[in-house]
Amino acid sequence: MADIKVITFTAGGRHLALPTKNVKEIVRTDKHLKPLFYNQSGVLKGVMELEGQMISVLNTPFILGIQEDHSMPIILVCREKGMDRAVGLVASTVDGIRTVETSHIKEPQGLKGDFWAGILDVPGQRKILLIELGRFLISALQKIKGG
Repeated sequence: MADIKVITFTAGGRHLALPTKNVKEIVRTDKHLKPLFYNQSGVLKGVMELEGQMISVLNTPFILGIQEDHSMPIILVCREKGMDRAVGLVASTVDGIRTVETSHIKEPQGLKGDFWAGILDVPGQRKILLIELGRFLISALQKIKGG
């Protein structure tokens, strides 16, 4: 069976994962995060400068429809194939990098949102929701547009 490497993290108390190929950098402070005064939707947490570019930082718990825990955010700087800019996702904690057999990724059923790539279901371990970054970003954009 093939393996997939993921970064596991929490946001709003939910255990999540992203493929490592999508995560460019982890920023463990929000001191460079600038809030947006015109942010009506709640989707954007703010913007930050990274390597000379301004990147949008998304409010991950809000997009997932769960309660934000208001801890100092960790920002996962992500890039999807074909994107010309990176985007940040707010996380509460980063647990680490894991290698998971694809046979342990189960179909997501009964979950709100269409951005789930699956559920990491390793026997004897906590279940972790695997985010499909491209669909997650589309969902965030739809929320910004009011959809």
